[in-house]
Amino acid sequence: MKIKQLSMRNFRQFSGEQTLKFASDDHQNVTIIMGQNGAGKTGIFRAVLFALFGDIHLSQDAPDAAIHLINEDAMRQANGRPTSARVRLSFTHGGGEYTITREVRGRFDGRNYYQEPANKQRCELNVTLAGQEPQLITDVLVVNQKIEAIIRKDIREFFFFDAESLQILADLGNSNVRDSVKTGIYQLLQVQDLESGRDMLKKMHNRLQREVQKAAQDSQTKDLQQKIEKIASRLQSNKDQLHSINDEIANAEAELNEKQAAFKDSTATRELVEKIEHMQTNLQQQEKILTQRQENMTHMIKPGAAQLFEAVIPDISQQVEALRSSSNDNIPKYILEQSLQDGVCALCGHALVDDDQAQNHVQELLRLFKYSQSTGFLTSIEQGIAEVTQHRDTFIADQDKAMRDYAEDSQNYRKQRGDLDSMRNQLHADTNEIEEFQGLATAVNRISQDLGEFKNRRHNLEVQQPELEKEEKELNDQLTRRAATNNELQQQFQSTELMGKMESALTTILQDYSDASRVELQTRTLNLFKQLIAAKDQQLIDSVEITTDYQIKVYNQNHRELANDLSQGEKQILSLAFIMALAQIAANGRSEMAFPLFMDTPFARIDGDNRDRLIDVIPTLTQQWVLLLTDTEFTSAERDQFLQKGCVGTTYQLLNVNGSTTINPVADLTLLELRGENNG
Repeated sequence: MKIKQLSMRNFRQFSGEQTLKFASDDHQNVTIIMGQNGAGKTGIFRAVLFALFGDIHLSQDAPDAAIHLINEDAMRQANGRPTSARVRLSFTHGGGEYTITREVRGRFDGRNYYQEPANKQRCELNVTLAGQEPQLITDVLVVNQKIEAIIRKDIREFFFFDAESLQILADLGNSNVRDSVKTGIYQLLQVQDLESGRDMLKKMHNRLQREVQKAAQDSQTKDLQQKIEKIASRLQSNKDQLHSINDEIANAEAELNEKQAAFKDSTATRELVEKIEHMQTNLQQQEKILTQRQENMTHMIKPGAAQLFEAVIPDISQQVEALRSSSNDNIPKYILEQSLQDGVCALCGHALVDDDQAQNHVQELLRLFKYSQSTGFLTSIEQGIAEVTQHRDTFIADQDKAMRDYAEDSQNYRKQRGDLDSMRNQLHADTNEIEEFQGLATAVNRISQDLGEFKNRRHNLEVQQPELEKEEKELNDQLTRRAATNNELQQQFQSTELMGKMESALTTILQDYSDASRVELQTRTLNLFKQLIAAKDQQLIDSVEITTDYQIKVYNQNHRELANDLSQGEKQILSLAFIMALAQIAANGRSEMAFPLFMDTPFARIDGDNRDRLIDVIPTLTQQWVLLLTDTEFTSAERDQFLQKGCVGTTYQLLNVNGSTTINPVADLTLLELRGENNG
């Protein structure tokens, strides 16, 4: 299939009648359409799909989005009268020439835009086949059937796709998408026809079995038939459960990959959260230490107060000594009282009764005693001075250490508190986001456990399957021997048995063909990936696996799965390799794609080396390559690479003024206005 020309009238941004001609020469098969965002690149993409399939929505549109195909200026200028958008697409296929025209009507009532639903579209197809008269088909249903026979609607986005949004690895993680893709691939590879034949044989086989059972008269034959039906029902139930559990495993693996990717992508955040939690724990411990140090320093205040008098201690010592020498309480009071009572000095034994002077002196000492009780006080002062003097150096050292430790710990605490505040600001996440992030690890563990349970269930079902098949065979053998003794049933049973063998043979063929197609698809996907990727990345993927339910898995040389390690650009190239491999198989082994390859925003996620590689290789692998480019992704480097390759046939620049776009042909690629260049 080669697209020749696209004509649009009042379609989206394109007011009036505007036309694009596509490069279709074998050597110059690249069409470049460049424009800024909003200029209408996706509008051209949308026009092609509308012409072929009547599509109003693209996969990138929200399902409930109101998509107006009719140019709004044209509807306004119609002053409430109906107007229409029309797209005409001309292409060749299989030696025939086709022109499909599709039109949709609508109007503007002054406030709202109205557009006919898809089932009201008008459509016609002109077909010119070699050696036949031209044919005009106006029945929409027949037109759609003709187009479906050329390119199936189910797989249209394999060949007309938005390179920015299409990610085969991610899309095939969804079971609904996988089923749709699998159906489309089966149709493309004509596996669907084999399945239809197998299903038809199965129905005939079941009908013949019911007829044999109905014709059987003896109870033993009927009993065998009933047992066979029951075992067949159990076999089918087992197969259905296997299919279901495989879907659950695929979904769990896809979810696990998604969670692991999110967990891996957020490694920096995870490490930051862990640091914050660790620092919070350290700060709590640090607060306890600081509180303890404060209490210890409080206890040091009382003994430390004496150190304030260090400078006056010598003077105090002298004064204490003078006071002690002049004090009158050097003799204890009870000695004086005992001496007067006994009339004899208790210290020296002198008789006081015979010596009035001595007795008067003792009486005077006793009288003065109550005014001079200083000995105990002076002793306390001397003890305090001795204690301060004796432990002074040790106390000062302990006090100094306590102050330094507190200052150091306090400084560390303030620093850690500042670091914690800084990390919290860096995280930029509220409590819910942090909790969601912290739940990723839990989710990964839970899904891993579920996956293990699913695989155990699958193993049990797979073990049961051959046992059930063996039991079914034994029952069928018994029925065969039974039927051999009954001439009336023998012919019917032989027909039933033959039909069963044909069904089994076709099932085997179908499985073998499907398996062979998958093996070829994964081999071609890997080979094409290595062709499309730059030399520096060619050893990145060692093998590609396409599972029975059409999940794509890629592995490195150590057989480690790489789905989460590929960059967005590498995933895009892998998606492209898969699509081109599929097209090659559908084209019965031809090395080039049998369909045009449309790529919207093809280079945005791809580095310079890989851009050069795609420009060098894709034109040799596809019949047509149509690039819808922004002015930021198509630079002088890409232009020079295309010029060196010499593969560009037609070039257009889209210019949008006040919402209306004009398609301007560019005669020479060197004349294309590039962003940042001085075009004179």
